[in-house]
Amino acid sequence: MVNLSMKVPNLLKANVILISSATTYNDLSWYIDLLNFLSNFDCSPNLCLSALSKQALIFPNVLKKACRAPLPTLNLLKVKTRGLLLGNCHLMKSLLWATPSVETLSIVE
Repeated sequence: MVNLSMKVPNLLKANVILISSATTYNDLSWYIDLLNFLSNFDCSPNLCLSALSKQALIFPNVLKKACRAPLPTLNLLKVKTRGLLLGNCHLMKSLLWATPSVETLSIVE
């Protein structure tokens, strides 16, 4: 029996681009997969997250009540998305839930 372990270096900055269709935002499995995927980047202090739609990043309340935040120690989050930046209340609440320790949060179009 061979024990194999690998240490993955921490990324100082991670850039993630989310590509999906509008129909996936009605599917809870999209958000569950997104939570699992994003949790892999918690070791990085700086994350730039790009999405075609704000809706892709607004986690459903049922999921927020049942799951833990995927990025509990992230310091800096920059979100790039399309659409009007007015009315970002739901997006901001969702991002603050996902990154409870964030010190700097910016949303750009």
